Amino acid sequence: MPIIVQQPGSPGSGINIGSMSYLQLCQMVQELSGTTGSPQITTVGATGEWGNICNWVADEYIKIQNERNDWLWMESDVSFNTIAHQQAYSPYTTTFLTGDNLGPANVGLIDFRRWKMTSTTGSCSFRIYLASIGTNNETFLDGDLGYAAWRDYYLFGSRRTTAARPTSVVVDPHKNLLFGLIPNDIYTVTGIYYTLPTIFANDTDTPAFPPEYNMLIVHRALVRYGYFYAAPEIVSEHKDIASSMKDQMECEQLPDVEYPDTMA
Repeated sequence: MPIIVQQPGSPGSGINIGSMSYLQLCQMVQELSGTTGSPQITTVGATGEWGNICNWVADEYIKIQNERNDWLWMESDVSFNTIAHQQAYSPYTTTFLTGDNLGPANVGLIDFRRWKMTSTTGSCSFRIYLASIGTNNETFLDGDLGYAAWRDYYLFGSRRTTAARPTSVVVDPHKNLLFGLIPNDIYTVTGIYYTLPTIFANDTDTPAFPPEYNMLIVHRALVRYGYFYAAPEIVSEHKDIASSMKDQMECEQLPDVEYPDTMA
């Protein structure tokens, strides 16, 4: 069942809905589907009808994550230092600081999916500053060039080997970050990447997205239940709810659309 937590210190602000665990999501499907019998107490070794419910819940969670590649809740901050005269940085072998607090340091991004090049304001999401000076030296990197155009400019003639403060960044076909010009010093680069989908593996695992949308998994699993067990009333009841909740999540959890300025 959902965990209801009273918001402390804010009279009149209502309540917060805590995240539901994998087991609780499955139990909710069991209850709302009208399945007979006592509530199941674990997803481990699930078989029969309960096994189907557990599989549908786990599957719908992965599907929701994969239906968009730009969910805001799948963004993660990242920071790393360049090495003087090194142009390319792999997401799998570079030492990074990650997360909201940018730490601790890890070699490679084990949950890496892709880099986010453009922020919601239209600026590149990557910034750079000279590590020896700090953030007072910070500037945006230019991420507008596609790889082919970037390669034609920066990997041509004398620019192939020229080292200076980088002003441009691009992603190559192997998902490496390339800087133009080649860093001539130790610079700190900050940016954003999108994480891989997570899975439900344990009873206590919770969805990565905001808890107010946990029930989206339940409603979609119930639609699967209704189709499989020839229960059209269950499909009818939960399909529209799932669609509406998905629309709400897209409005809140997708980047804002930026429109070009119109000429007066």
